[in-house]
Amino acid sequence: ARGNTGSLIDASRARIKWGVLSILAAAGVSLYYYIFLEQYELVCALLVAGATRPFLSAFRIVEPYYNGRKRFDKVSLVTAGATILNTIALLLALWLRQGLIWLIAAHSGSQLLFYWACYRHEARRVTLHPRDPELVSYGRALTWARVVLLISAQLDSTLLGISTGFVDVAVYTIASVIPTNLKSLMSILTPLSMTKIAERPGVRVYTTRTRRWLLLLLAANVAVVVIAIIAMPH
Repeated sequence: ARGNTGSLIDASRARIKWGVLSILAAAGVSLYYYIFLEQYELVCALLVAGATRPFLSAFRIVEPYYNGRKRFDKVSLVTAGATILNTIALLLALWLRQGLIWLIAAHSGSQLLFYWACYRHEARRVTLHPRDPELVSYGRALTWARVVLLISAQLDSTLLGISTGFVDVAVYTIASVIPTNLKSLMSILTPLSMTKIAERPGVRVYTTRTRRWLLLLLAANVAVVVIAIIAMPH
């Protein structure tokens, strides 16, 4: 938002660097399934997912990049394009019935290729543009701030999988589609507001007025969730 568009490259490199941890984590889980459970197909699927994850995360940086530049039209096009291509790839993999490995490869590979093309297009243009030297340290601070949120978001699925089996997790995931989509409507506000805040670093954002609006949004969200809980059995 402040014109340091060359930081796009620094951000992607940082994501690849720290994404190596996810490769090691996937390898560790794969080793467990290989030695103790002998589920070889799952081992290969985990390795494919783990190997592509850091690069997918790095190239998806193009979405917040467009947000920062207020190119919400491009954000919409990139998101829609990735979703359409991913859906086609998954349907094709399911139709061919090649198994879990090909399904994971289609899911990860289609997104990886699409976001790589978008990132490469922008990275070429901003190579010599100004960069923010504090960007990576700021991103690291944001990452730590989100750790608790990310753990809590996955904890229920993990506990269900361990205690009842991952088939039940799939059923639970389908059942939670509606409330999850309701939450995503609220999350749309984040990229819109963050861009405005970044443009005016000297302006106090959290005021009585914004606090009142946040409370109203919270009350509306709680009301929708309660109604959904009551209506769900019917």
